Amino acid sequence: MIKIYLNDWFYNIGIIGLIRVFKFLNLPINIKDNYVEFDEKYLDDLPQGYFDYFKNDYQTRPDYKWTSEEDFLKDFKRDLSNNFIGQASFANVSARCITLQDHVEYFKNVHIEPLKVLLFAWQNGFNLKNKNDIDLIFSAYQQHKNYKLNSKTIKTFKDAKNFDFCIFCGMPAIGEQFDETSFLPLALSHDVAFNFSWNGQKSMPICKLCSLLFLFAPAGVSEISYQWYLPSGDKREEKLKVFINLDTTVGELLSINDSLKNKRLSRDNLFRSLVVDISRYLKNKAVWTLQSILVVEFNAVYREKNAITKKSKVYYFGFPRYLAEFFTKSPFSSDLRKFDDFNFRDCIVDRILKNQNLDELIYEKLFRIVRGKDDIQLMKDVFLAVKIKCILEDYKGLNEKSFPKKGDEMMIYGKLKEVYNCGVEIASYYEGKEQANKLPSVAYKLLNASKTGDYKLVMDTIIRVFMNAEKPIPPVFLEIFNPFNVDPDSIVQAFVAGLISKEGKIQEKINEEEVSDE
Repeated sequence: MIKIYLNDWFYNIGIIGLIRVFKFLNLPINIKDNYVEFDEKYLDDLPQGYFDYFKNDYQTRPDYKWTSEEDFLKDFKRDLSNNFIGQASFANVSARCITLQDHVEYFKNVHIEPLKVLLFAWQNGFNLKNKNDIDLIFSAYQQHKNYKLNSKTIKTFKDAKNFDFCIFCGMPAIGEQFDETSFLPLALSHDVAFNFSWNGQKSMPICKLCSLLFLFAPAGVSEISYQWYLPSGDKREEKLKVFINLDTTVGELLSINDSLKNKRLSRDNLFRSLVVDISRYLKNKAVWTLQSILVVEFNAVYREKNAITKKSKVYYFGFPRYLAEFFTKSPFSSDLRKFDDFNFRDCIVDRILKNQNLDELIYEKLFRIVRGKDDIQLMKDVFLAVKIKCILEDYKGLNEKSFPKKGDEMMIYGKLKEVYNCGVEIASYYEGKEQANKLPSVAYKLLNASKTGDYKLVMDTIIRVFMNAEKPIPPVFLEIFNPFNVDPDSIVQAFVAGLISKEGKIQEKINEEEVSDE
C-alpha cells in the first residue's frame, strides 16, 4: 500500500486532487485521519484516468466551450504550464505529445514506471546509491513483474547524478529537485536563485511519488474570478486558483474544499461567498478551529506574450480571533448571504480577510449608484456593508476576554437603521415637494465632504437638509463629532444610502437573544 501523509498547503493540494481523480475513476482509496493510502496496482490506471478526469472537468465548466480533444489538451497544458509546473513534463514541447494517446504514454513512461521501480527497490532493500545495484534492480523488477521496462525508465535511473532522500516523505529521490517544475507559484530554480534559499541550501530532493502528486494539484484547487472597478469605472477581472488548508483530518479538508469547488456550478460561484459556509461548517466547533484555517489564492504566469516571465502571486488569508468570533457568534455574519451584488459582496469579504478598510469600496459603490452607473436597488447592499464594517470594528476593538458584548451589536445596528431611515424620510419629503432631482447633489456634497474628512461641512449640510424639511435633527447625528460605536463616515454612508434608496424604511428586527456572551 502507498501512504501519503498531510503536509503543508501546497502538498495537500496534490492529496485532494489525487482523491478526486480516484473517486472519479471509482478506484478505492482509504482516507484516514492524516493520510491516504491506496494499492500500488492502481498506479496503472492513472495515465489514462488522469486525462479522463480533466477532460470531464473541462467539459462540465459552464464558461468553457468544448470544441475538440486537441483544443482541450492545448488549454489544459497552457493552464498546467502557466500555473503549476512551468515548462516541464508533457507540457514541454520537447515531449512531443500531440494526441491524447501520446500524453497517456508519456505519463506512463516518465511518471508511473519509474515510481513503480523506485517502490520495488525501496521495499526490497536495494541501495540506489550503488551504481552496480541499478542493473540488479532492473533485472529483479522485470523478473518479478514479468515485464520488460521501457528505455525511458532505465535512462531516468542511469542518468541520475545523485540519489538522496525526499524532503517531503523521506523516500529515495533519483536526481529530481523541488523547483519550479514541481510547483511554479512557490518553488524556484535553485541553481540560478540559490540566494533565495534558506542558508543557501540548493539541494531540495523530491521523489517520484511526490513529483507525481504535484501533477494532481490542478485537480485539488478551485478557480475563482475576482472582479473589481478602477476609479475610471473600467472593470477588471483576475482568475485565481484557491485552496483552503485546515489543521484537521483529510476527510474534513476534502469536504470543505469540495464545498468550494461545487460553488462553481451555481451562480453564487466566487470564493469569498464560501466564508459564510466555513463559519456554518464550523459553527459548533471551537473558535481556535476557525483560527487555524489558511485560505490560499494564487496564480502564476510562466509565459506571457511568447516570453518566459515566471510571474507568480500567492495570497494568504487567515482568521484572527476577532474575525473568528464574528463568524461563529454574531447574528449579523449571515448578512453576507443577503447581498444581491455578488461582486460587491466578494470584494467586501476579500478586504475583510486582508484586514483592510471597507470605506473605499463603500464610497466607490455609493458614487456609482448616485451617478446612475449601478442599480439604485443595490443601496440595500451598501447598508449591509456599512453595518458589517461597524460591527467588525467593534469586535476588533474589544479584547479577547470581553467579546462579544451583548447589546453592542444591537446598539450599532439600531443607530445605523435610524440614520438610514432618516435618509428615507428626507427623500420622501423632497419627492413630495417634487424636488427629488436635488437629492443626488445633496448626496454628492455629503460623500465628498465625508471622504475628505470635512465633517463640519457634513454637519452643516445635514442641518440645512433637516431644516428645509422642517424636521428636528435626530441626536444620533451628533456622533459625527463624538463617535461611539459608529464612526462619522458610516453615519454619512448610511444616511446617503437611505436618501437615494427607493425601498423604503428598514423594518427588520434582530432577536437580541441571538447575541450571546462567551
